[in-house]
Amino acid sequence: MTPKGTLPFATELLLPGSDAMAAEIARVPEVQWAAPLLGTNLYVQRGSGPLRAAFTLGLPAQPLRLFTVHEGAAPPSAQGVIINRPMAADLGARTGDRVWMSPTADPSVGALVGGRAFTVEGIADFIFDLAGQRTMGLAVASMRDLLDLRGGEASFLLVKVRRPETATAVAAGIARRFPGVEAYSLETLIAATRPQLTYFNHFAVILGAVSLLVTFLLIAAILTLSLSERLGEIAVLRAIGVRRGRIVAIVLLEGAAIAVLSLPLALLLGMAVADRLDAILRAAPALPTGLHFFVLTPAAVARTVALLLVTGTLAAGYPGWVAGRLPIAATLHREIV
Repeated sequence: MTPKGTLPFATELLLPGSDAMAAEIARVPEVQWAAPLLGTNLYVQRGSGPLRAAFTLGLPAQPLRLFTVHEGAAPPSAQGVIINRPMAADLGARTGDRVWMSPTADPSVGALVGGRAFTVEGIADFIFDLAGQRTMGLAVASMRDLLDLRGGEASFLLVKVRRPETATAVAAGIARRFPGVEAYSLETLIAATRPQLTYFNHFAVILGAVSLLVTFLLIAAILTLSLSERLGEIAVLRAIGVRRGRIVAIVLLEGAAIAVLSLPLALLLGMAVADRLDAILRAAPALPTGLHFFVLTPAAVARTVALLLVTGTLAAGYPGWVAGRLPIAATLHREIV
């Protein structure tokens, strides 16, 4: 759940009274729990070290798969904070160290304004971090105190349903009950964010189309050259009564066979190129480090195999048409002469 017309963390708008909303939503039979999350930038300093800004999440007590702990424990206590590895390296901090945090700082002297101390209780990787991003996590109540938020504000609410198939219906019910919010199921949230990746989708479509076109032309050229050397054999087969349709079918099967034989090399080459392109695309700014554009899945392999087989068969269409319309007498005469 987010403020009306927004996506998570897309604006600085907050949901007021989120604790009361979460309590009411948690009473819905299909809901397992509902929890508020808060996110903003805070300043942090360790001892007399440099002042740093970091994106900070206010985390609920419920178990969330937003991070993977590498050292220490999570979620943080009321006096604790978890930090990601770039933040730990930048501060030179380890679990057990104390850091000072504040929403404001004086850049002229490089010092915090107000704030309070927290103990580093864990070092973790947050799944939506950008490359090199500094991220921290506090208990949501501690973060509200630090920001002086007294109305139970949150950036958004997370709702866990008991059965995934009820998510869309639960989201629709929440939107009706709270008209001032946007309620997304996982599917609708992905659909809402997909337009932001239009460039990458177009790139993938163009790359795939060019690859299939090259495959089509290559198989067509191989079959055409091969067929030109076997015109006499085909004419003999036609002369002894082999039907035209069977000749065409044989050529089409040859196209499919070439595609099948090329599959192992095509898949290996595709995986190598995909890894390289994935690294290039992921280097674009403002993309989470955990986002991948090329992922090897059984569905992707099956789709690739099907496209190659169809392309190989279609590429054999012109050579098959030539073989089917071959003039028998003239071809035999030319071969004898």
